[in-house]
Formats: sequence, C-alpha cells, structure tokens
Amino acid sequence: MAEMRARMQQQLDEYQELLDIKLALDMEINAYRKLLEGEEERLRLSPSPSSQKSGSRIRVSSSGQSSTKKRKLEDGESRTSFSQHARTSGRVAVEEVDLEGKFVRLRNKSSE
Repeated sequence: MAEMRARMQQQLDEYQELLDIKLALDMEINAYRKLLEGEEERLRLSPSPSSQKSGSRIRVSSSGQSSTKKRKLEDGESRTSFSQHARTSGRVAVEEVDLEGKFVRLRNKSSE
C-alpha cells in the first residue's frame, strides 16, 4: 500500500511539473503574441489572424460557476484577453504571474 501511495505521489509530482511547464509556455506564447501585435501596429501591417476577430468570447469561471458573454467588436477596436490558471500541490504555491511573462512569484506553504 505504501509503495502504491509513493507511486501515486510521484505521478502527481510529475503531473504538477508538466502543468507548471505548460503555464510557463502559455505565458511565453502570450508575451510573444503581444510583441508581434505591437510591432504590427507600430509598422502599420495588417493584423495577424488571431487579432482579426469580429466577435469575442470571454469565459469566466470561479468556484464551479461559469458564464459566457459575447460582444461584437467595432471596426478599429481591438481587445486582448488573457487567461491564466495555476494549480499547486505540495509546499510551493504560485502567488502572482506577471502578464508580460517577466516573473512568477511563488509562496512557500511549508512550516519548515
């Protein structure tokens, strides 16, 4: 039984590490997307396909409840949406993530 628990804990740790890596990669992708859109605007290039949407969906979820809102964007209007998710188990928690991907603030939850 102890061996099974140890294996399960190891799998949970590996899964958490993968989630942390995914979060970091998502933040990096968003940072590069913002840089690209800024350069497109500065150089007055046509916007990338990701920013040429005529409508926008926002999904907000908290404590199991979710809602979806849709609004049509006017010509020339732009909207940027950013979503971040963090899940931790163990002694370290993600406390704050910079929207530009410059830093992640961690918190030590252990009593040691």
